[in-house]
Amino acid sequence: MTSEAIQEHGPRIADALAREELPRFLAAAIEVQTTLDHPFTRDMALRKPSEADISSVIPLSDRVVQHVAAHAAMDPNDLFTLLGKRWMHARWLNDLQRAAGMCLLGGGESRELQHELTVEWLSSQPKQPWILLLADRATDFISLCRLEHERGWIERMFASISDHARYSALIAEYEAEGEVLEKRRRRIRNALVHGNPATFPVVQSVREYAEFLSASALYLALESYVDNTPADVMLAAGTAEFVAMTGGQDAATYWRAEIAAKGATTMVPRRVVGFEGWFLGAHAPLVMAAVSVSLVLYSSAMDASER
Repeated sequence: MTSEAIQEHGPRIADALAREELPRFLAAAIEVQTTLDHPFTRDMALRKPSEADISSVIPLSDRVVQHVAAHAAMDPNDLFTLLGKRWMHARWLNDLQRAAGMCLLGGGESRELQHELTVEWLSSQPKQPWILLLADRATDFISLCRLEHERGWIERMFASISDHARYSALIAEYEAEGEVLEKRRRRIRNALVHGNPATFPVVQSVREYAEFLSASALYLALESYVDNTPADVMLAAGTAEFVAMTGGQDAATYWRAEIAAKGATTMVPRRVVGFEGWFLGAHAPLVMAAVSVSLVLYSSAMDASER
């Protein structure tokens, strides 16, 4: 993945580094994010992450957002609020993927249909955006679900793709959940930083939300640096899909219009696992890896030229 990232994003990163040095606070954010991720990387595959490793995610992710806010000359509280607003849509997208996975794992009685949908879902060259696949083949996906108690939730998720009212109802639920998670995250962060007790199950309950905040902030800051655009503008702007759906359009209508306007071959987004992946887009982890590796290569080249 790293080699693919460098091949795809290397030229843009090289141009950005040639234009100006990596800003101090952005470099600090990358360093903290690297420290945060290290216990969960392949380098540590033979060692199970400890409670301390998992607990450290909360204060370290907070520090990443703080650094990015300083880089963008923003109030950290404002940045946390902006990132929190995007979490609801990211959570919805993530739940859609989970619903599809539950159907495909269920199997049902039709193995041929299960194979057909699995091939389309996992294809590296899909014929249409994944969200339209779910909208168009919702009945087929649901028919594979064996568990009655799961079917109702899955039907509700799939219906929200084409029904903005149902989407809005889900977003309202996610928003309420997000408010609880943000308040809990702040309490746990303060407890861990000041040495106060924090029960591990409560820490685990906000880990994924905290990771979403830091990864989202860092990716957008890196994109603004590479594209030479103001960081505060990039952090405040939403994805086109998010803006359209916030304005009252449903996802199916949005993507059909995009395909009609720009063509299917350029409008098929890739799926990414995890909340941060859904919000950031297909190449967020790759861009971050490419930036890290490219910085090392660039520093080595500069040292060699000075000699």
